[in-house]
Amino acid sequence: HCSFAQNSAGFIGGAIFGGGIILNSTFDQNTGASSAGAISGATSVTNCTFTSCRSPTGSTGAVSGAGIVSNCIFAGNSASHVGAIASCTTVTRCIFVGNTASQDAGAASGCDLFTNCVFVGNTAGIGAGAVYQAKKIVNCTFYGNNGGGLGAGAIFSPLVGSVLKNCILRNDAPSGSEIAGGAGKLAVDHCDIQGSHGSGGLWPGSFGTDGGGNSDVDPLFADAASPIGADSLWITSDDGLRLLDNSPCRGATSALEVESSH
Repeated sequence: HCSFAQNSAGFIGGAIFGGGIILNSTFDQNTGASSAGAISGATSVTNCTFTSCRSPTGSTGAVSGAGIVSNCIFAGNSASHVGAIASCTTVTRCIFVGNTASQDAGAASGCDLFTNCVFVGNTAGIGAGAVYQAKKIVNCTFYGNNGGGLGAGAIFSPLVGSVLKNCILRNDAPSGSEIAGGAGKLAVDHCDIQGSHGSGGLWPGSFGTDGGGNSDVDPLFADAASPIGADSLWITSDDGLRLLDNSPCRGATSALEVESSH
């Protein structure tokens, strides 16, 4: 239940360096010159909000090197390489919106597992609009991210042996594709991915290996034009990326029960 605002460090961790358990706190406009505009090296980060934290010439805008990061919101953070979060173990039930980086990833990079997260409107100058080099991504929604002309809207250059499962990727990469650099690295199953043509002969090899059950259909979001909803609060009943009752991604398989990932 703490608030950290407008703190700065000449090297790493604009607000906290080497923290343990961090709960129910807000981080606003903190700066880490080399990395981690807000937090470096925490054991766990839960129910926290990170806004406008940055590492202007460094690697990560908000959080780096944490263990479990859960139920957090990352909005408008920025860095040279990764806009919001990097090198964390497990990231679950988090919102990433409007984070930016010059290269690599608008939102996140180098984390082992993402589950039930939403990535909206994140951008990288070149690389991944949302996620770069993650190991496993499950039950996540990607919408309106942009990785630049030579990158990917949602996911770029996953690690060898990576898995993408039960996810929805739509309206990313206006000048590129949803996924790039996935060939021989990424196994994709039961995902709804724009431009994939679904499982079968037209599956683009650059996306990764077609594991079956994939589709390329309109998921029927409630109101994709307003992902946060009229109440301007994330993770509430009017979030625009929740699925309508008649969504083809609802109940079609064991996958795609994403329910806006929340």
